[in-house]
Amino acid sequence: MAQLARTQMSPMAFALPTGDELPDHPAIDSENDDFSLTFTGPVVVGGPNVTLAGSAKSIYHQVVKLNPNYDADFSFNKSDAENSNTSTSTSSMSSLQPRDDHAIQRMADANDPDLGPQHGTFDCDIDDKVVHDAVSRCIEGFDYLQKLGNAACGAAPNSTARVSCSEKCGLFYHNLTPFHRDRPCIDVRNDLVRILRKCGNSVWLGESWDAKGRLTKPDGKDYVELRRDKC
Repeated sequence: MAQLARTQMSPMAFALPTGDELPDHPAIDSENDDFSLTFTGPVVVGGPNVTLAGSAKSIYHQVVKLNPNYDADFSFNKSDAENSNTSTSTSSMSSLQPRDDHAIQRMADANDPDLGPQHGTFDCDIDDKVVHDAVSRCIEGFDYLQKLGNAACGAAPNSTARVSCSEKCGLFYHNLTPFHRDRPCIDVRNDLVRILRKCGNSVWLGESWDAKGRLTKPDGKDYVELRRDKC
């Protein structure tokens, strides 16, 4: 995992220098809303954790409303991602464009250690429809998760949180435990990218990269899922 920086945020860490604090914000109870993703983390440098709920996109806009300088305060440094040994998913996806399907195809290497069993168990045959042209359709969700960085993204006990839904690409985080569970938002993103790579297929003579799948963490307590959804 990348080290904490004092003025910049790598894809795996928030910068936490000292600074002004925001007033406390109460936690949002999402137990009755299976589709609420929760966010817990600072939104100003040196500030307290705040808890928000919604999709990754709506959470990001809530964060920016609380701190209009959020992007500058918690900036993503590409060189940190490229030099980090934490994830090739992070660096290789950081600069993808919506139609960059061929870049995904080149990354779909069964021998790539980033797609190895240390990340969990892949299921590419889930009983759901595939996402056609998945890179361009799913990239919005990836981008918003990256902006949320190393803050905690989670779900209520025994529930499913809809991380993102854009252009019929649904991204989900499933909590299989009787307790609220979360992990770094960037970790959720990276696992979803791994599904895109591991479970994707080139169709229409390489004109589209279609994907669906699930990645369950080694401890079996949660999984992320990429599948077609109504949006």
